[in-house]
Amino acid sequence: MGIFEKLDNIEIKKLVEELVKKVPIAEEYSSIKTMAIKAAIDLDEKKKNDKKIKENKEVKKPTHGLVVLYELAKKNKKHPYDILKKEGYIKNPIDEFLTIS
Repeated sequence: MGIFEKLDNIEIKKLVEELVKKVPIAEEYSSIKTMAIKAAIDLDEKKKNDKKIKENKEVKKPTHGLVVLYELAKKNKKHPYDILKKEGYIKNPIDEFLTIS
């Protein structure tokens, strides 16, 4: 229809058909149209909110830090100590001692 961002014509048609089945026959045409538009707006808003919730629930993997290095060690089948030493998180204690004295 162009009014609704998240609804297509098929969904709107199904919504209107369900609404018409529920409404009494004596109901005025204009009030049925109003109810259909309100229901479509509500459904469109619900779909927008559902998409936002799904986007917020997505877990972002860290790109740096100890967890990433641990996963890298696990993936390469190496001991985490070796990866941490290579990245500079673990230093040789003898070298550290000699630079201080």
